[in-house]
Amino acid sequence: MSEGLPSGSGSPRTPWTPERFAAATPAPWPAHEPLRPRPPESPRPLGGAPARVARSGRPAFWVLEADTAGPGAVRHGLRLLLGAEFGVPPERPAVEDGPCERCGAVHGVIATDGARPGAPPVYVGLAAVGATVVYALSDTPVGVGVPTGGDGGPDAVRAARAAARRAAYEQLLPRGRCGEPGRDGPMDLARLAVPGAPAAVAVWSTGPWPAPRPPGERAPYRRSRRHRA
Repeated sequence: MSEGLPSGSGSPRTPWTPERFAAATPAPWPAHEPLRPRPPESPRPLGGAPARVARSGRPAFWVLEADTAGPGAVRHGLRLLLGAEFGVPPERPAVEDGPCERCGAVHGVIATDGARPGAPPVYVGLAAVGATVVYALSDTPVGVGVPTGGDGGPDAVRAARAAARRAAYEQLLPRGRCGEPGRDGPMDLARLAVPGAPAAVAVWSTGPWPAPRPPGERAPYRRSRRHRA
């Protein structure tokens, strides 16, 4: 089922903010909106040493069912994927996944082969629920969200799905460029089947996005309320 315009959203060309994104309800998607629904995906199971997957203009998705939950399991799976992606030992790729220097949140995660400076980065999206981790590797910014806390009836399910969409959207924003006007561009959305859990959602850019802003480089912009201390 596709994601549609939220009720009362105003002009269909209004920028697709996180608030509008989270409020979207299932409905046919207008062709002139920058977000396009795509068919559901079944992520490949991640076990052992994976093989690199050609992406053909859309992300490659993986799911890891770890023995234990926690950051160590998340990072281990990511290292395996990036080692296969770059054709190098898993410990060699460099991953930029610390807090954004502008807003303090973790978003716009990218990975590079540390031995090849200047090579295009791989964009990373990931989300975990319990010991299950969903990964996305992409040539363009990508984010992944997993619904949680949707066991209290239809309203709780809708709220959980909305939170997952918002998390995916915010995760793809390039580092150092959050809060800048005009950041929206064409995007695709797909649901991802997750074993034993609600479907995750992935959102990825399909148009030109600015590169991550280097640390220390500042641009004038107005902070939104959600970024204020």
